[in-house]
Amino acid sequence: MNLKDRLPAPLALLLLGATAYSHAATPIACNALLNQTIEGATITSAVLNVATATLPEHCEVFGSIGQHTGADGQSYAVKFHLRMPTSWNERFYYQGGGGLDGSVGGADAAQINQGYAVVSTDSGHDAATNISAVAGNAEFGFDPQARLDYGYDGPARVAQAAKSITRTYYRQKIRYAYFEGCSEGGREGLMFSQRYPDLFDGVIAGNPGMDLPKAAIAEAWDTRPSQAPRARSRPSAFPTSRLRSPRRN
Repeated sequence: MNLKDRLPAPLALLLLGATAYSHAATPIACNALLNQTIEGATITSAVLNVATATLPEHCEVFGSIGQHTGADGQSYAVKFHLRMPTSWNERFYYQGGGGLDGSVGGADAAQINQGYAVVSTDSGHDAATNISAVAGNAEFGFDPQARLDYGYDGPARVAQAAKSITRTYYRQKIRYAYFEGCSEGGREGLMFSQRYPDLFDGVIAGNPGMDLPKAAIAEAWDTRPSQAPRARSRPSAFPTSRLRSPRRN
């Protein structure tokens, strides 16, 4: 009988996980990824970073997908940030966005210190440059493709590309892939579960911001009680002309 067959199931799983972690394949040179196009993603930066007090040694990658000029004349692209630790546990972690997104994020979730490859994305627009006097950093809403990228297409393409880059770098398959996000990230989690159920082995969707058009109206409604009351005269509920002195017997 094999030793792991005689161990309690949780302990056996831990041992199997540790074995998988310790036998991860040797990755290729990080800078070999530079300027490659993988799964539709062009890698614009690939640097091997030494370990620091907060991050392990890892290959840091930046890339973009689907660059185009929008209907509003502005330049758009789905950009992403991927960190792949040298000591990899064969797992992939997608760090969800927040608000209107618009930032590639740090790809610095705590999971990278546990051996996960970690990715984050701006979901197809840059909140610092895709702006206007009319719409602020919601300018991307005027471009149909940028709206699709924010809604579902951008995160899905990043997940597919980042997983493919991870496999290329480690020359090995990903054992498990997970997504986690809150608010906008929670919405992305539900979106992944419904539209792309095969992309992840597990999804954590916290406080999802769903049905945003109705949510905006509800938020405006909820702010009314906090506004200062306007001074106004109220008519008497009962006209004073109809008031009479009480009769005395």
